[in-house]
Amino acid sequence: MPTGILEQRQANPVIPDPATPRHGFSFYRNSSFLGLLILYAAYYLCRQNLGIAYLPMKTALGLSPMAFGTIASLGTLVYALGKFATGPLADARGGRFVLFLGLAGSVVASLIFSLGSGVAFFAIFWAVNRLFQSMGWGGVVSIVSRWFNTRSHGTAMGAISISYQFGAVLAALLVGLLLSWGLGWRSLFVVPALVLAAIGMATHWMIWNSPGDAGHRAPWDNHSANANNAEALAEPQTAYLARFKILLSNRLFVLMCLLSFILTLLRECFNLWMPA
Repeated sequence: MPTGILEQRQANPVIPDPATPRHGFSFYRNSSFLGLLILYAAYYLCRQNLGIAYLPMKTALGLSPMAFGTIASLGTLVYALGKFATGPLADARGGRFVLFLGLAGSVVASLIFSLGSGVAFFAIFWAVNRLFQSMGWGGVVSIVSRWFNTRSHGTAMGAISISYQFGAVLAALLVGLLLSWGLGWRSLFVVPALVLAAIGMATHWMIWNSPGDAGHRAPWDNHSANANNAEALAEPQTAYLARFKILLSNRLFVLMCLLSFILTLLRECFNLWMPA
């Protein structure tokens, strides 16, 4: 290489374009998928602990089954309503924002819950916790819909749905371990909250809201029959209430909501009262 050219290159080094992604599309998609799988499983650390905490709370505070059921039922109701409210929010503000907002709120609400002593106090802050918990799944669905096209979306959601299966098991094991160490009921809300916060910080850098945020083109299948609705829901300028109109006009969506409502009641009943 001529000396003049070498000196010119040393004087004017090539600077990488900041808009150019450092990794390929598959890297960011796999990283986001794995992060979502881990993070949503960790959400259960601040949800699955209530049922296991009932007996130590009953011993320490004299909490009756009726009072305990009231606390849990109010939380479940707020959780169900929260999904309707926070789902469109995830479309408007981005799933990543809503996902980590829900995590932060759940951590704070759980820590405050551990400081309480009255039924009203527990009911209010468990409901607040479940409201923030309701943001988790909406955030996950929003992110997955942007990383997977219509042909692979169902498979991706089926795979990521295992997160709340083993998440519930791992959460129960952690809380059971704390009980075996002789720790009080308050630790069952403090320690899981701190672990969830740590996992949130660890996965924060793994999850990308969309391919565009990672510098890649979104892989939407524009030939899908539902492409128009999907694009409308994904547009930030779409009015908040207009998103409900789009969704509720789909009969299959409404039917799946009803089925999910029934299954959630059954799942919540078993998750709460079997450990209790």
